[in-house]
Amino acid sequence: DFPLDFDRPTVRYIFEQVQGQPFLTQLIGQSLVSRYNQTVFEEGKPREQRFTIEDVDAVINDPTFYELGSYYFTGVWGQAEKSLPQGQTAILLALARNEDSLSETILFNEAGLSFEAGSAALKMLEQHDVVYLDSSSKISFTVPLMHRWIRLEKLKNVP
Repeated sequence: DFPLDFDRPTVRYIFEQVQGQPFLTQLIGQSLVSRYNQTVFEEGKPREQRFTIEDVDAVINDPTFYELGSYYFTGVWGQAEKSLPQGQTAILLALARNEDSLSETILFNEAGLSFEAGSAALKMLEQHDVVYLDSSSKISFTVPLMHRWIRLEKLKNVP
């Protein structure tokens, strides 16, 4: 009986951005409904009752989304920062400086880590589902929104 809906490409897009992470999935949904309510009820503008990829982009490109999601993002960052082995945040920063995934060699070089230190840190990040080895044997963020958050919060002013 709830009139708001999603088209299938939008659902897939949301999943791609959060990789099934429940808190972020719920946050996107809440943000979409809040945005809809503001447009329709507060601003009095009619709009379709179906969310699109453009609606999701508007939500995840808004800095408020990252403020609301700070428990997740700072939690992941804090775990990488405080747990052993060291070098986990260096890997995250090096990976976030790039738009694309990186090979281990390039990633460890950009992070300023030896192969041994980089491998140990990378293994821990993989175990915590923060990064993964993609089909081309390169390292990527598991949750693309974590990549965005690091760029916004830790690398400041990197789009």
